Amino acid sequence: MTTWQTSLESAANSVKSSGFSTPALKKAGNEIQSSTQTLVQDVKKLGRPPTQAGKQEQQAIDQLTSQIQDGVQQIHTAIAGASGAGGVLSAVSTVSGTISTITGQIKTTYRDLLSIDKTGELKKAFDQADACQSLRKSASSKSSGSSF
Repeated sequence: MTTWQTSLESAANSVKSSGFSTPALKKAGNEIQSSTQTLVQDVKKLGRPPTQAGKQEQQAIDQLTSQIQDGVQQIHTAIAGASGAGGVLSAVSTVSGTISTITGQIKTTYRDLLSIDKTGELKKAFDQADACQSLRKSASSKSSGSSF
């Protein structure tokens, strides 16, 4: 999750520093797509949680990965069609909104998983895993804005 966020921030900064040029936008789009696809793959690798509510939890995770993939497609479409100043600004707006939506979906899924986990098994594992520290901070954050 931290790697994904860092990648998005880097992509946003490169677009801003270029004066929102079309080549920089397309390069940033490729970075966003690549890092988001990696995020989806990493989430899918987790597999079904070994808990009593594992089936429901897996459905929530599957729904999230589908939503993220839809977002990646929206980003790709917006960037592919961008040309000229107006096109770039429109694409930046779409990318920004899509990233914000994906971030919100991740937070919602995290909260859904905690509510599904009636026995606390998943929450306990999540709270104890060092690898989940950045996700815990992100999910508890009230901000869901984008870097663009």
